[in-house]
This record gives sequence, C-alpha cells and structure tokens, in this order.
Amino acid sequence: MTTIQTWANEEAGQTQNNAELMANDDLGNIPLVVLASSAGNNQWRQVQQMMAGLSSNSRFEIVPESDHPDIVIGSVLDVIGSVRTGTRLN
Repeated sequence: MTTIQTWANEEAGQTQNNAELMANDDLGNIPLVVLASSAGNNQWRQVQQMMAGLSSNSRFEIVPESDHPDIVIGSVLDVIGSVRTGTRLN
C-alpha cells in the first residue's frame, strides 16, 4: 500500500468516526483519557478535544512527538484506578 493510499484510508475513517462521535455526545462520567501527538494537525486536535469532552471525567493531554509508552501506560493505569475507586481523573 502506498503512503497516499494509507493517508486516504485514514481520512475516510476519520470522517466516519467523526459522525459516530457526534451521534454519541455523552459518556456521562466514564473515565476517559485522550492523548494527542504534538505533531498532530489542528483539525484532528479539535476532534480529539471533542472526544475528551464526551465525558465529564476526562483528561486531554498533548504528548511530545515521539514514542512514550510510559505516558500511555500511566494513562491506562489512571483510568483503571478511576474505575476501581470511583474517583475523578487528575
């Protein structure tokens, strides 16, 4: 698959996902962490911020443009902790 085809497929998926997000506009207080790349474009970042806004118990975090598995692992553990204890995300 070419880079252009990969990009086109990703864009098509974003459009479909955006429609699904708009249809489901309330996740209540389900813990949700949205991690965004610092290299992302503004349009995609707006969508990611919208996703974070779907829950009243959410966190939106921009991470550096590199592979940081510790940030992902920490965020997953934060969500698990919030679910288990019923506390809000920090």
